[in-house]
Amino acid sequence: MSTVGSTSSIFGSGSSTAQNGGQVANSSNGVISPTDFYKLIAAQLANQDPNNATDTNQMVQSMMSISSYQAVQTQTTAINSLTMNTTASNLLGKQVNITVPSTATSESANVSGTVTDAHFYSNGATITVNGTEYSMGYVTSIANPTTTPTNNSSGN
Repeated sequence: MSTVGSTSSIFGSGSSTAQNGGQVANSSNGVISPTDFYKLIAAQLANQDPNNATDTNQMVQSMMSISSYQAVQTQTTAINSLTMNTTASNLLGKQVNITVPSTATSESANVSGTVTDAHFYSNGATITVNGTEYSMGYVTSIANPTTTPTNNSSGN
């Protein structure tokens, strides 16, 4: 008979383990994905002892926890994207310093200039400085642009 490990600690720090026909699925960080959780529920229902059925209230609570977790993750992603887009928009016309990390083919580079454009993508925002597009993560400092005072005296 196959058994399924406890589903009550899906958000815990221990490891969740499901045994099915000698195969073991184990998540290394102790948090299983919603898809894996639903697979565990299905396996548990398919393999439960009819004389000792699983508590359906506990299963429904666990499913509600997963749904709530998914909703919070979706909201967090949306808020992070909105924050990044707002920050990029607020940098238009500002002086920035950018440090581009080194790669296998180039050394790291420091760039300074005025932000002239902002672009918004599903995975984040970028800004354009000196005609080149950079990730927001490369910005190391921000300053208001320096202006040269003008002499508006009328000579009276």
